[in-house]
Amino acid sequence: SRGLGDVYKRQGYLQSIFEKLREKNRTNYEIYVSVTLYDIPTRLVARHYHITENNVNNRVMRTRRWLAREYKKITR
Repeated sequence: SRGLGDVYKRQGYLQSIFEKLREKNRTNYEIYVSVTLYDIPTRLVARHYHITENNVNNRVMRTRRWLAREYKKITR
């Protein structure tokens, strides 16, 4: 069974990955967090960054893939 230590370790990994994303690409970080964590409508996010809704969706999708790859690198 997985202990509490594993949970804290995973949270630490995620936190460091999100920090890395924020440093690497602040805009994609903000877009990803706005859409996925704060549930802000794509339309509003697009308007705020002066990009298309399609572009917002692409950035979210690419960021999600990047996060997954980074997580795999750490947890291997």
